[in-house]
Parts: sequence; C-alpha cells; structure tokens
Amino acid sequence: MNSINLKIGDSLSWKIDYKQSDNITGVNLIGFEVIVKAINKFNSQDFLFNISSNDIDSNKYIEFINRSSGIFSIIIKDTSQFKKGEYFVDIEYIDSEGFKTSSKSITLKVQERV
Repeated sequence: MNSINLKIGDSLSWKIDYKQSDNITGVNLIGFEVIVKAINKFNSQDFLFNISSNDIDSNKYIEFINRSSGIFSIIIKDTSQFKKGEYFVDIEYIDSEGFKTSSKSITLKVQERV
C-alpha cells in the first residue's frame, strides 16, 4: 500500500493514473464520477475529507488531466483544519449506470508542523 506524508497546512496534490488489469492500458473515465474519501485508520466514523468529481469546491477538487486515459489529480489547497493521524484514502469510480469499483487504498499520514 502506498503512503503519503503531509504536514498540516501544506497543500496536497497527487496524480492518479488509473489502469486496467493489464497495468498498461488507462481506464476511460468519461461518464464516471470519482469519489475520494479519507477515513481514520482507527475510527471508521472519522472522515478527514470526502471529494467528488461532481462537486464544485475551489479548495478541494478532482482535476481530470486526461479523462479518456484515466489520469487525474486530487487537489486540496488548504489543509490547516486537518487533524493529526493516519487515514486510509479510498478512491471509488462510479459509471453512468451506477456500478461502483474501488481502487487500492492509500495511507495518508497527517503530521503536525514542527
């Protein structure tokens, strides 16, 4: 499982390249909604953030770089209100007919500034 370290207050930006099972061919995300959730590793009721590609929010959003090839970025500009801890980041893909697929989770470690 991949891990990302983040200091509270830093902006967060990471690029996702969603591939088919051959690990070469990009997944065509035209017509898909992408949802990214960060859930506390020790308390599944504690969400750090929840972002949908359908949401309009200038602070946190999903930016498609090449939607037909499955390439996008997850952007969070202001993390000053984040709480210290370890979170599982789950990415869910929902097609136009409502079928859902989840990707591997990423661990996000949020640390206080020194």
